[in-house]
Amino acid sequence: MTTEHGAFALLCLTSLLAIINPLSATPMYLALTDGYTSEHRRRTVRSAV
Repeated sequence: MTTEHGAFALLCLTSLLAIINPLSATPMYLALTDGYTSEHRRRTVRSAV
């Protein structure tokens, strides 16, 4: 039973990573928040998550 839960959790995690794709989202985020201060960027990330 634990192996099944672990396999399901791994499947969910890899699916989310494929959908979100943080490596390609980071440059877009940085380009969109180019003129922001670091504090404003942090608030933007927190409100998005």
